[in-house]
Amino acid sequence: MKESDKIEINDEIWTDINYQLGNYLLKEAFSNPNLNHKLENSEIVYHYVTLESFLSIVESQSLYFTNLYYLNDRKEYNHGVEIILDTLKHQAYNETSESKLKILNYIEKNLESNNKSSRYVACFSKNGDLLSQWRAYGNQGKGISIGFKKSNLEYFDGVSLNCMNIEYREEFQKKIINEIIKIIIAYFENIKVSIDWEGYNYELLVSKSIITFIEDFISNFKDPSFDEEKEFRLEYKIDGNINKNDNSKLLFRSNGSLIIPFYKIEYVNRNDKLSIESEYKKLPIEKIIIGPSLDYELNKNSIESFLLKFGYENIEIIQSKIPYRI
Repeated sequence: MKESDKIEINDEIWTDINYQLGNYLLKEAFSNPNLNHKLENSEIVYHYVTLESFLSIVESQSLYFTNLYYLNDRKEYNHGVEIILDTLKHQAYNETSESKLKILNYIEKNLESNNKSSRYVACFSKNGDLLSQWRAYGNQGKGISIGFKKSNLEYFDGVSLNCMNIEYREEFQKKIINEIIKIIIAYFENIKVSIDWEGYNYELLVSKSIITFIEDFISNFKDPSFDEEKEFRLEYKIDGNINKNDNSKLLFRSNGSLIIPFYKIEYVNRNDKLSIESEYKKLPIEKIIIGPSLDYELNKNSIESFLLKFGYENIEIIQSKIPYRI
C-alpha cells in the first residue's frame, strides 16, 4: 500500500478502531471456546441484606453499589491483576517478536495505574440460603435474602451497568486473558499496514487498547476459595464517557472500622422493549428467604404486607433451611 493511501491516526479514527475491535471481541466471546466456558447459571440471584437494608431497598427502589476496593475479599481487584501479570510473563517467555514483546512490556508497566476507585458493585449469589452469606451480609442470620430475576436487573435509569458471572477457576481466568491479548494483537497486525503510524508509538497504543479491554475482567475474577458464593454482580464503572463522575451523588457509610464509599442507584426501567405497564417497572423481586435466626411466621406476615404496599403480589416467601440460631 502506498504511503499516501494510508489512514492518518487521529482521535476519531482511534475511537472507531477500538469500537470495531469491541464488536469483534463480542462475536469471539460467543464462538471462541477459550472465551466461552459455560458456568452454572441461575435465573434468580440473591442479595443478602439486613432487615433495615431490605426495607430501604424496596422503599427507594434502589440498589447500593459499593466501591470494589472496600469489599470483604481483601484480594478483590488484586487477584485479577495478579492473574493478568502472570499471564503476561508466560506469553513473554514464549514470544520472539520484538514488537509483541514491547506490547507485553507496556501492558505490564501500565496495568496497575488504572483507578481502582472508579468501580462500584452490587453483589448477588446464585445460592439464596448459604451460611457464609448469612454470616457475612445477613446480620448473622437475622437478615433477608432477596431473590431477583437476573435478566431484568440490568435496567437502571441513566446509567450503564456491566452484568457478570464471577469466574473462580484460575486456569480459565488465564486462558481468557491469554486469548484476548492474542486476538487484539492479531487484530492490529491485520490493520497495521493500512494506517500511518508516524508520530505515534504503535506498541504503546496497542497496549493501551489491550488494557482497556482486559481491565474489565479484573473485577470478574476471584480467588477459588470463594467458589461456594457462586457470585453474580452488577458493576457501575465510572469511565468519563457513559458514566461520568459526579461527587454530589457519592455517599458514605461506616461499618465500624471503615468509611465506605458507595452509590445508591434507582431502578427505573427505561427499556423500550417493555411497556409502561410491565411488571418490571419496579425491582424484579421474585422470592424472599427469611434468615435462619429470625421469627419466621411473624416476619412472613409483615413482609407480605410490606411488599403489597409497594405493588408486589404473590411473592414466594420461605424460611431458611439452615439450622443456625444466635
